[in-house]
Amino acid sequence: MTAFVDANVVIHATGTDASLRALCTEICRQSVRAPEPLMTSAEVLQEILWVRQRTRGLESARLALGLATEAFDVTPLFPDDILLAASYPELPGLQARDRIHLAVMERLGLTRIVSTDRAFDLADGVARLDPADFAAWKLDVFPGAT
Repeated sequence: MTAFVDANVVIHATGTDASLRALCTEICRQSVRAPEPLMTSAEVLQEILWVRQRTRGLESARLALGLATEAFDVTPLFPDDILLAASYPELPGLQARDRIHLAVMERLGLTRIVSTDRAFDLADGVARLDPADFAAWKLDVFPGAT
């Protein structure tokens, strides 16, 4: 079973924090090599575009989007995903985009999300895989990884 990937993984893979950049880049590399790549959504791509264009310019955003679309399977976003996201109970720190990620995960039958965002820790039935702990969960998500 694969996992969903939050935008912050690609944002950190293209960011300035050296340790997170290395870990998040390796997560992307492992997904490319995996028989079953990690999943993300069109909403995540929009978030990457928004953050990277705002912080580093359009060319950087294009490179980050290229990384995301090469590394992960991307599912579309549907109106029902947004309606489902709006039906979830309020959780501290869970933003609208996070709620949409949870709805997409539910549609796809995924229960794990790779993210640095601790707000996902409060979501029922969801396990957050922190990139900082990649060594601990790597083989569970990428069996046979080196």
